[in-house]
Amino acid sequence: MKLGQEVFVLSATGEVVRTMVGKIQVGDKFNNFEPRYTLLNGEDGQHWFSYQDALIASQDRVSQQTEVLKKQLATLRMKSKRLVTEEARDAVMAAPYKVVDLRDCDARDRTRKLKKITVPDTYPKIGDVMYLVITPWVMPKEFVYRPFEYFVLETVVRRVCFSPDGKVHLGFKTPFRTEECFVLREDADSRLRSYLMKDANQPLHFVSHVTEVNEIDKIEDIPF
Repeated sequence: MKLGQEVFVLSATGEVVRTMVGKIQVGDKFNNFEPRYTLLNGEDGQHWFSYQDALIASQDRVSQQTEVLKKQLATLRMKSKRLVTEEARDAVMAAPYKVVDLRDCDARDRTRKLKKITVPDTYPKIGDVMYLVITPWVMPKEFVYRPFEYFVLETVVRRVCFSPDGKVHLGFKTPFRTEECFVLREDADSRLRSYLMKDANQPLHFVSHVTEVNEIDKIEDIPF
């Protein structure tokens, strides 16, 4: 055994790789004076001192991998044949849907399995104008422009999803969070008026989407 002596190992993919003896020392435990050596590449696994021996080992490994791949290919062929059968299609169509609550990003890993899903026939589209009724109990999720205690707010749909019971849930281009929305301003005015029944003479305030966006842009960030 000498420093620099040729040694051959196999790579992770089975090719023969050349290295050499990089370190020689005697054992340091239990008075073991048998010489030990370390390969230059730091590996301490199986190795050979001739290319021919390493080549034989490489070919054996390739043969083993080939047998494994043959079995995998046979399994995949059987799977491919099953996929085009009516039984496979029926199984897919009969399986329940995996369902998550798309309104809550934190709930994406909480799933249910349901066979019956109600899909809404009609729903607002992205970019549609809607009208929200804002009251003191409607809370925002961030900076907000609230010029009145009660008012109708014009906004735009930015997100739409539905739950398995067929209910449509919308997200708007406003910090306010509310499920109470209307397609027509007249309907929103009527709803707002119902909140103001004790003071019928109070005006129905209205804030346009453009006004809200411009006013929110004026709000300075909170310093940290």
